[in-house]
Amino acid sequence: TVAGGVLSLATSTLPDGGTVTIAPGAALDLTHGEEDAVAKLVLDTTEAAAGRWGRTGSVATGKADFETDAITGTGILQVGGAASPAYDDWAAANITNIDPTADAGQAGDPDGDGATNLAEFALNGNPLLGTGNNQITVAIHNVGGAPVLTMTIPVRDDARFTTPAGAELVSDPVDGIVYRIQATHFTLTEWPLNVTEIKDQDAVRIQADVPIPDAGWTLRTFRAPDSVPFNPKAFLRAVIVSP
Repeated sequence: TVAGGVLSLATSTLPDGGTVTIAPGAALDLTHGEEDAVAKLVLDTTEAAAGRWGRTGSVATGKADFETDAITGTGILQVGGAASPAYDDWAAANITNIDPTADAGQAGDPDGDGATNLAEFALNGNPLLGTGNNQITVAIHNVGGAPVLTMTIPVRDDARFTTPAGAELVSDPVDGIVYRIQATHFTLTEWPLNVTEIKDQDAVRIQADVPIPDAGWTLRTFRAPDSVPFNPKAFLRAVIVSP
């Protein structure tokens, strides 16, 4: 915790599972110029989003996903903790062994397509090819005799979904990932609608034309509530976060 003043760190030795808290008016000066992983970052009393955090101006240079004047120096905080062994193996095979100069961190985006490496891993994407993922499909399908908006995505084999808040579907942590499946009929800033998973023969039919994912991933299909004629405006999305 940086309660006041400036705490300078010349080496990237913060614990991967730790929480860094910076009080109002205080600053963390990362002089080491490296990326240091932590589980959580709390600015004042607000928990920061997962991703790379740096000093003001670091987003424009591509070094960070988020910036704050509570961080100074050339170093970066990788918020979200250490990668899981499954992620490490995937990143080595799909990034480092192909292009050793590419950023293989969870928040990296070496192909510049806007999807972090963590999202590419979660959704069986190619982190070095920014041409989209043809295993992710959003389409209208007949389910239970009515046309509904559906989304099919690849997820890790052991992902199990529940509805802790009664709306979005949230997976248990799996291989360093939590999937959040959300729906809305309204603006894209609020996602309050109930999401359900389509299973059994409906899922088999919908997934028939979707490319089979690699070993370790399974296709899963989700739907928004209501039929298309009843409410013709609907959106579905998958949010990938670190647990």
